[in-house]
Amino acid sequence: MSNTILEFPTTTINKTQDDIFSTGYGEAGFDLDKSVLTYFDSKGEEHVSSKHVLFRADTGEELGVHGKNYTKDLHQLSYKTMIDNQRQVIRSSGFELGDIQETISLGGVGEKCFVQHILPNETLRTPNGDHASLSFLGVSSLNGIWPCSLSVGANQWACQNNQVFTSGASMLYKNKHNLQLDVDKGYRLIADSLEVFSKEVDLWHKWANISVPNNRAFIMFSEAANCKYIADYVAEYGESLADFNPSSLILESKVYNNTALMYMWEKWLGHYRNTLGANYWAAYNTLTDWSSHGPQSKRGRNVQGSNVVSLNHRRSETVQEVVKSNFMLAA
Repeated sequence: MSNTILEFPTTTINKTQDDIFSTGYGEAGFDLDKSVLTYFDSKGEEHVSSKHVLFRADTGEELGVHGKNYTKDLHQLSYKTMIDNQRQVIRSSGFELGDIQETISLGGVGEKCFVQHILPNETLRTPNGDHASLSFLGVSSLNGIWPCSLSVGANQWACQNNQVFTSGASMLYKNKHNLQLDVDKGYRLIADSLEVFSKEVDLWHKWANISVPNNRAFIMFSEAANCKYIADYVAEYGESLADFNPSSLILESKVYNNTALMYMWEKWLGHYRNTLGANYWAAYNTLTDWSSHGPQSKRGRNVQGSNVVSLNHRRSETVQEVVKSNFMLAA
């Protein structure tokens, strides 16, 4: 098993003899504390704010300032709770756990965290004969950037795309850090994850048998890339017109300057459509290619540190939304 802290110095964690997981939590192994905020008025009198601050108990570094509706249950907020739950679900799952891979990544001084487990021996065959491995992802933040979300996905071997599960059960738990947050309850919902995995792969095979024309694929990619020019064009003229020609539209500066859209369009034309066929499975792989490997910024500059985690997470959610709104006929 490998333990990697992505984008941060690697911490060596000892492993117990009878457990598949290492002991400890790497960079995420700190305790939390909280304190009310105070302020002084123009007369110099001190007042207690309705807000409170979360901070690291070990270093005192601030992690977030929140109001009365934000949970004060430090057990639910702790990244260690999220990691412990995910590990325990996997231990008791009955899955084949050989060569399991664990990744814990921390953003900033601890404002954001994700834990991912990949089970390389829990595999199913994709429509193109590749294999995909079951994976679990737990994401949380203490600065309001991410809600707490627990999900199931897959890693496709050959293209190294992180396949985004799109069935309703794939996002097993998602909740803001409010008074209703219950991480323990969320992980109890993961018991059916293998069934979710099987149903998702059935969808992939179905998508491989349904064709998608170039203009429909182009519109899906433009939605993922948030290309307003194409959205306005479709709203005004429709997508079924004979003169809807992506080859002409990409000559517009507001289209060809959209690096995300151009990345997906080139991948569709140059690889996925030719390799997998002009179908929804190929379109889906184009989307997940972008979410996993696409350009990180409009000007080509690399995103650093914890921002990589945030970027990939946002893109995965975008792919989910695009598939849900465009793959209805293929479901």
